[in-house]
Amino acid sequence: MQQIPLFEVKNKLSFFVDLAEQGERIEITRHGKSVAAIVNTEDDSLSLNNEQNPFYLAYMDLQKKIKKLSFSDSEWDDAFNIPRSKSSVRHSEDYE
Repeated sequence: MQQIPLFEVKNKLSFFVDLAEQGERIEITRHGKSVAAIVNTEDDSLSLNNEQNPFYLAYMDLQKKIKKLSFSDSEWDDAFNIPRSKSSVRHSEDYE
């Protein structure tokens, strides 16, 4: 991994993109602090579908929790006292 100052990356962006394409990870710094990276899009460690990625695992856990909370339309209407219209299309007068 190379650490490159932002001003240098701006001047030679295509060069650093070429390096990333070859598998090199380019870390961009600003005032000596790491702020971004240029990486190959084939890098699995950055994939949201990677089961080792903690963000992916948290997302999947959240999806499971949301599925447990699913309600039918009538359950939502009952919870908020919304009258059902005779058709499946809702009209503004249904909410008055």
